[in-house]
Amino acid sequence: MVWKNGIPKHIEIRAKELLTYPQILVKNLKEIIIPHISDDRFADSWRGTFISTEFTEDTKKEIIERLSSLL
Repeated sequence: MVWKNGIPKHIEIRAKELLTYPQILVKNLKEIIIPHISDDRFADSWRGTFISTEFTEDTKKEIIERLSSLL
């Protein structure tokens, strides 16, 4: 979703509305989501799952940078 739609505006406010503990979003980004996307096998897995060559290593780096901006 971040790749195609970008990061939603006011995500911090929305996280506070939806999550009992909004700091979990940052923790999960830091400890689970970004490391998972950073894995060398992620792009290959994505392409295999979605039968697409559109997702590249450059795309992966761009997504990591966008997500890292939330930390």
